[in-house]
Amino acid sequence: MIPDRISIVRTFILVICGSILAYFFNCIADASIEFEQGTSTKNRPIVTVLSWFWYAFAAYCVAWAAVGGFSISRRLPGKTFQVHNLLVVFLFAIAFRILLTPSVPIQEIDIYRYVWDGAVVSNKLDPFHFGPKTVHDAAKDPSLLANRKGLEKYTSIVDRRPGLNRILEIIHYGQYTSPYPPVSQAVFGLAVSTVKPDADAKQYITAMKTALVIFDLLTGIVVAMLLYHVGMNPTLCLGYLWCPLVLKEIANGGHLDSIATFFAALAVYFTTRALWVRPTVSEDTDKDEPQPEPEARPPLAVFSAAASAISLAAAFSAKVFPIVLVPIWFIILLRRSGFQAIFPLTLFLVAAYFFSLPMLKHLEFAKELNIVSVEADMELGKPDDSGLEVFSKYWEMNDFLFMLCVENIKPSPNVPASEDKIDNTRHPWFVFTNNQFRNHTIESSRGYFEDPNDPNRIQHKPSHFAFFTTRLITMAIFSMIVAWACLKLLMNPDRIQWLEMAFLTLAWFWLLSPTQNPWYWTWAIPLLVFARGRIWVFLSGTLLAYYLRFWFEYQFTGTDVMGYWKENFGDSWVQEVLFPLSSQYAYQGNRFFDMYVPVLEFGPWMVLLLAFAIIGFITRRGTK
Repeated sequence: MIPDRISIVRTFILVICGSILAYFFNCIADASIEFEQGTSTKNRPIVTVLSWFWYAFAAYCVAWAAVGGFSISRRLPGKTFQVHNLLVVFLFAIAFRILLTPSVPIQEIDIYRYVWDGAVVSNKLDPFHFGPKTVHDAAKDPSLLANRKGLEKYTSIVDRRPGLNRILEIIHYGQYTSPYPPVSQAVFGLAVSTVKPDADAKQYITAMKTALVIFDLLTGIVVAMLLYHVGMNPTLCLGYLWCPLVLKEIANGGHLDSIATFFAALAVYFTTRALWVRPTVSEDTDKDEPQPEPEARPPLAVFSAAASAISLAAAFSAKVFPIVLVPIWFIILLRRSGFQAIFPLTLFLVAAYFFSLPMLKHLEFAKELNIVSVEADMELGKPDDSGLEVFSKYWEMNDFLFMLCVENIKPSPNVPASEDKIDNTRHPWFVFTNNQFRNHTIESSRGYFEDPNDPNRIQHKPSHFAFFTTRLITMAIFSMIVAWACLKLLMNPDRIQWLEMAFLTLAWFWLLSPTQNPWYWTWAIPLLVFARGRIWVFLSGTLLAYYLRFWFEYQFTGTDVMGYWKENFGDSWVQEVLFPLSSQYAYQGNRFFDMYVPVLEFGPWMVLLLAFAIIGFITRRGTK
């Protein structure tokens, strides 16, 4: 097909934007050497690198608009789709990853844990038994081997691969066992097995990132296939493949989320294939004309349904978050194929159990609920504390909605419960509850979460009970969102509706969680193209502000941030607008970030999300 004039313009814009993105990613890769472990943290060019990412994000938005990402209808069939534009998208996507994969991870060290886990797995040992710190200490002091049966099997790995010594030194929270599920562990093991025993730490990191980037690119291919199958322009996969946040977190940061994201996207693709045939589109069809909904295949497409179940089980066993898709996944199968949906559901449960068994047998809750009957390998003695259980119970980072709730529940220390006023000296500026309410809430939750007659109970702090209570509240809200999504699919089992509900399920699960790390947002980005609200796209840009936390930590440790502001810039209305009541606080370093920046990071975006949702609702009501 000969490209028309509009297509040529679109190609030109893509090439220009892709070149701009490549330029900034090259600058970032060159600057990443300043983030090498052991270098001066205060001199790291965090703000400069962030500005380059934001410039790249602006170019990404232009490219996204050029392929129709911001159009009213994203169903761009027929002659609007040009294969050469899709080729441009993939060629640049590969180039971006080639530039960033060898770069030093910027402010991220999770990948060092992946490498160690991979070394353990490649030696057919259990990564859920001993924490890296235990192994590192025993490697330095062999006398510790006498106290931990089987530990010498782990220290011998370091003897055979001396480059792992540097890896073990950098791993954080090494006192805990691996929090990463078995499917991810298998990928880690394969990646490490490709590295020679005499390799240094950098070679291990590059090999691991290469494996993760392969899954990342495969996700882009799945998104293009999904778009094609539902009659939309496959070039819209640019929304995932060119996203600067995705490139930062996987090609540069080296986060394992690309594994689970790939399998989750694959599950969504196979589910769609199982339930809908691809719509036939005429070349003369108006590009913005909605296409008729094809009928479901009379019997369920067994192969695709089975593939969706196994893919979803693999996603869950790579990282736990895809479990939230199971309710709407089963509902759409049930709605479209009736009781045939029991087959993929059963297959999912069986596959998820066996995929996850190596980790399940170490978790206390699984033993208490009799989910597993297999005990931990007693030949290796008593295991270290589980990383998955610790991080899931207490971890909180870069959150917004969760933070607003939990801070209004935490009690003030050393303040009488009868004091009925807000304690601004001890609580963040956005706390509006009084001490009596907070203390009463904590005492009520203590009775719910903790048995005082249990001699083996863990002694929790009041802040822990506030965290648990907020967890219940946000889980209840999320359950209502999932129920709403299921109801929408029962009423209108349209393929685009199903894909939009899958996106919203992942998006709101993340928005309500206590840990809103930017790389967790990559879970939802593959399905972002199916979101009705265009405002979701900009979240990938605002989330980069998370890395300012490190800048505040390095530049203002032991320094009152607002005191520094006043000393250098004086008082101004900007200070009071951006940082309310800041004159009453003396926040230092990353504490200042935690109390103010997430509000600026998420607050304006959420106001716009709500405004656009209201406008959309009124518009749809007016057209009926």
